[in-house]
Parts: sequence; C-alpha cells; structure tokens
Amino acid sequence: MTKVKSKAYASSHVILLAFNWEEGKADKDFIGFAIQRTPGIFIKGGTRQQKSWLPNRLNFEGPIKTGNYTGSDRNPIQKFMWWDAQINDADEAKTFTYTITPAVFDKTNAANGVKLVTAAANKIKVKVPSHKTSDGKITSYFNRAVVSSQSFSNKFVNHTTNKFIASKRKEAYEWLANGMPGAFAELMNGADSIEGAIYHLHDNEWVIPAMKAFRENISMVLDFHVYAKDSVDGKHKKGDPKDAQNAAAITALPNVGFKLRDKTNIMHDKFLVQLQAGQPKKVLMGSANFTTGAITSQANLLHIFNSPELAQLYLTQKQFLQNNPTKADTAKKGQWSKSIAIGNATVRTFFSPETDDSKKPAPARLALKPVTDAIKKAKQSIVFCIFTPTDKPIRDEIFKKAAEGKMMFGLVNSIGKAAPTGDTKRQDVLAKVEIYNRSKNNKDVFSHRAFDRGNTPNGFWTEISNIQKEMNLQLDDDGEEGTQRNSAGAAPEVYIHHKFILIDGETNNPVIYTGSANFSGNSCYNNDENMLEIKGSPELAQTYLAEFMRLYEHYRARSIYQRFKDAKSTKADSRTKKEQDALKTFKLLKNSNWAKKDFTDGSPESKARVNMVG
Repeated sequence: MTKVKSKAYASSHVILLAFNWEEGKADKDFIGFAIQRTPGIFIKGGTRQQKSWLPNRLNFEGPIKTGNYTGSDRNPIQKFMWWDAQINDADEAKTFTYTITPAVFDKTNAANGVKLVTAAANKIKVKVPSHKTSDGKITSYFNRAVVSSQSFSNKFVNHTTNKFIASKRKEAYEWLANGMPGAFAELMNGADSIEGAIYHLHDNEWVIPAMKAFRENISMVLDFHVYAKDSVDGKHKKGDPKDAQNAAAITALPNVGFKLRDKTNIMHDKFLVQLQAGQPKKVLMGSANFTTGAITSQANLLHIFNSPELAQLYLTQKQFLQNNPTKADTAKKGQWSKSIAIGNATVRTFFSPETDDSKKPAPARLALKPVTDAIKKAKQSIVFCIFTPTDKPIRDEIFKKAAEGKMMFGLVNSIGKAAPTGDTKRQDVLAKVEIYNRSKNNKDVFSHRAFDRGNTPNGFWTEISNIQKEMNLQLDDDGEEGTQRNSAGAAPEVYIHHKFILIDGETNNPVIYTGSANFSGNSCYNNDENMLEIKGSPELAQTYLAEFMRLYEHYRARSIYQRFKDAKSTKADSRTKKEQDALKTFKLLKNSNWAKKDFTDGSPESKARVNMVG
C-alpha cells in the first residue's frame, strides 16, 4: 500500500497542508483524510492537548453549528489540501508534526462509519515561521479579511440575533488585521524620519495615531484632487477636496509635512521609507491603503524590505513626486530598476506611469512585458489575485498556460451573477466578460461572493452589505480604473484588494509580481504606482501560495454554494445533477464521489492535487 504524499506551505498564522493518495482513485469507499497535529490545539482553560485531530466544521449532514466541531477522524476532510489556522503568536518558531491518514467508509465501524487506513498514513514536520523570512530581510503581513467565515462568526457574531457583537469591535479589528498594524510599528522603530507616498490615509485605529505619536520628521506625498463643477456625487463644488478623508488626515496630522499630488489620474502608491541619520534603511510597501477597511476587511498585504538600496529607489521616487510633476514628465522616468539582491531574493521595481504607446502596433508595455514573458516561461503553475485584471495580454498568457496543462487559479474582487454587457472594446468590460466566462466554463477563477440573508449555512455569517457600517469601517474605493466613486457617488465595495501574480510558487524558482498596480492600462499609463518583481525566494513564494489558497478555496466553495441557491428550483427532486453536486460542497459524502473532479485528468482540481505535493 502506498503512503500519502504531502507538502507544507507555511505562513506566519496559517499552515497549508497539501496531500495526495493515488490509491483513493480506485476505492469507491474513499471518503477523505484525517489529520492529527502534535503538539495539539489549546482547549478551554488554556491547556494545550498533547495531540489533536484538526477539526472539520462539516459533517455528513452539512455545516456544524458553531462550537460543536468534531475532529477529522470522525468527519474526514474531503479535499486534497487543508489549513491549520489554529496557530497563535506564541507558536512562532515551534515545530508541529502532522500525521495525514486516508479514511474509508465502513458502515460496520462505530465511528460514523469512518475507518482510518493507518498503513497509508504519512507524517510531515513544519516549523512555524515568523513574519520575516529566515534571513531577516523581508517581512510579510497578510491580513485575514474574511468577515463571513466560520472563524469570524464563531468569535464575533451573536447567532441569536445574527448581529455583530459591538463590544468586540477592537478585538475583531485585531483578528482581521492579523498583525498587519505591526508593520507600521516596525518601520517607525529606530527611525529618525519617515518619508512616503499614500493614496488613502484614513485609519484612525493604528496608522494616524502612530503618526501622531512619532516625534521625528514625517513627509508624505498625498493623493489630492478636486471635484469638477458637475461632480458625480452632487455634493461638492469646484475647489472642494475630492477625498474628504485625506483632507481630514491633513487636519489631524499637523506634524506631517504633506505634499499634494494631482497631476496623474490618481496617486495610487502606498509606501513608507525609514531613514536613520538621513539615510534610507527600509521600505514598507504593498497593496493595502492606510485605511481601517484595507487593513482589516479587505484582502491585502504589506511587505517591509530591509534593504537600503531598495529603500533609496522608493525615497528618490517620493522626492520626485513631491514636486507634483506632470504625467508626461513622470512617464519619462518609467523603467525597471536594476536588480537588487535582498537575502535570497533578487528584486527590482517599476514606478508608473510610463509613456502611453498602447495605440501603437507594437507597444513597448515597459511595465507589463516582463510579466507576460515570465508567465510564458512558467514551468508548473500560475496563480493570480487581482482586484480587476484588465490587461488582456496577461489574461491571455495565463489562460494559455492553463490550456497547456499547468495549474492555474485566479481570484478577483467581483464576478456578476449574469453575463456582463457593454462595449467590449473597453478593457474593463472585456475583462468582466472573459472572467465571467472563465468562472462559468473552466471553474478556475472565482471572486468574493457574500452569502444571502436567509441562505447562510450553519456557522457562517451573511456578510450583509453594511458590515462596514456595523463595525464602523470605511470602504476603500480602489480607483483602479481611475474613478474614485460610482455614478451614485458611493464607493464600490472592495473585498479582494490584492494585486499579485505568483509563477511556479511551489518550486525552487518562483517569480512574484506584487505592489500597488492592478495590471491594467490605467495603472501603467495614468496612475502613480509601484510594482516589484521578486525572483528566487521559495520561502516567500510559499507564503504567497498558502495565503492565496486560503482565500481561493473559501470563496470557491461559497460561489458554488451560492450558484445552487440562485437556482430557481427549490425541490430536491427537480434539481439538476450540477445543482445537487453544488449543494454537496457543504456536506460530506459517504463514498468517493467527492473526489471525482480531483481524479479527472486535466481538471483544475487534478492539476492542484498532483502539483501541490511536488
């Protein structure tokens, strides 16, 4: 009998376990996996168990009511990857041993008919990393962001009233932020001055208080436009600040030297440079705007690079932008920097905008051509997590790799319930159409999807549209296509705010593209943006892959469930097989049908099953 194959992908607060058991393909009674962790999980009273079965919040009837979770030895995991999210700050640098055991259904067995195939079990040891890479050069913060998850619901929702528990607001913020506010503390520690460029500065929980308390010099370039006379929201007049929240930050932070920027479509950067004795030492950058919503309820990341050379590039760009140069003058500087060695990684940066030659027969595409070239060279996989991927050449190359048999998954902010309509000559409309069709036909690209009120499985929350209001969060209008408000004057809802592409993330030769830019025409030609290319850091790439799959699998399951609920028929005997299969996503099966797609050659699930274990 063959053993389970397994591989771990570690982030600071989540361990992603990937596993495969080829013998399950021929066993109709194969019903999943049981995973035991040593040392175990903390129980009530603060005592850590010697060993614990990782819990499964689904059973053979459906999602389990909050708090009544059962170990995977009783309710097997019917996936080929699973997350141990019960990692605490105190677990940093600790090593856990995971024993992964296949399970089969045996109706004569007393334990729910679950029988463990111990002869095929395999063990894997995983050391919990800190937020820093092992060389100490790159720090990574990924927030949790998933408000309607069972984990959030269990901690912060009153299930009698289905309301957020207001007294737990601060605790909920901290849980969702997942340590991200520590990035600002780390950057300011030891600094004698801070310089940066910020699109949105709204956060009164961590960022603005930290800037108020900082006793040294702070200088910031701030996005700051004005409304036209016929402003879209009908409330502002010519000369009024376009972003009132940024105006409020200026008032709140008299100690900060703000330089206002309005010559590009939007100044979409979000970075800070630490200086010591007048010299740049570290740079903080990423996708997260400096707002409470961006740090907590929107999926985002921040990095700190301990690299004076990279920090100098960002400082030079900030000092250039503070003079508010025209878009044309800014575009003259648009080019990739030289490569910089930062620990085990090789890093270079691109500051947009670049000169717009997109109408030429062979446009230069200075920022994005290296991205498409890297995608073409992908050996095993591509995953992308982008607010709205409006660049068609990038989408084309990614989907070509999927057609060639490479593992490919994508996560975007939104996909409509119905096929999009509009002028497909517009890149944003074309992107929506292609992503919609990809999600429906290939089922390897998904988006955030909220549970409808009244159609929420046990233990989840509805994530009602005014969750930000209930938690006093402010939505961050991304401005990806250069518009900060919709026709009704309201900011678009943002849930997936990441902007990264990960190539061959499970190998020793990964490539990461990350930063503020949304891989769009506007981000290249009209906005102030920054993008990093990071090569040669398997440790960092595995963190990206673990965090991506955590979000992707959550939203994939929710999307499938919602598709079933959106179906018109409600009687069990009138459901199509597809609808029945969709419903089963939230129930355990007593046979191997749950793994049918995973063992279908060429399916996205099959590619992941094989690829993720190496």
